[in-house]
Amino acid sequence: MDGWFIVDAEGKFVETDKPADNRCYFNDACNADECCGKYPDSNNRRCMKKTMDKVLQTVGPVSFTPTCAADDSTDFVVPENAQDDIAAGALSDASEALTAFWTNQVNDEKKAAKYDEMNAEAKAEFDKEIAAEEAANAKIFTDLKEAMGYALDTCDDNCKAVFEADVLEW
Repeated sequence: MDGWFIVDAEGKFVETDKPADNRCYFNDACNADECCGKYPDSNNRRCMKKTMDKVLQTVGPVSFTPTCAADDSTDFVVPENAQDDIAAGALSDASEALTAFWTNQVNDEKKAAKYDEMNAEAKAEFDKEIAAEEAANAKIFTDLKEAMGYALDTCDDNCKAVFEADVLEW
């Protein structure tokens, strides 16, 4: 906490560290003619007269401008829906699993065909066949998505994750 000047025993102002002093967090905690303001800095909140909002105040050798909370929600983050986060994570996991499956399929085909031992011409032909196979798989996948309404508003991330997990299992 930043220091604050207090008068010591000799009558001199001395900077003294102090803990945060939050006596309010919301305007509802204050009287009707008051607001919950940052006073004197952003680490301290207390009820103050609304007339003090954005008006320079001087206490001893220190000057500051307190500010009222404009809206109770302005200083706080509205939590996101955890179910949406979980669904997005499940969709991401399902998509990654499908991608890994297709990658493993191609790697298995390369291994079975001894791809590393092929000459450039044979590799090019093999790559052409794999690309055609991947295009056919992508078309089937796109057709399945369209048939089940993947792109519709009614199919949220949960719906998409279940679909992709089913495709992977299939």
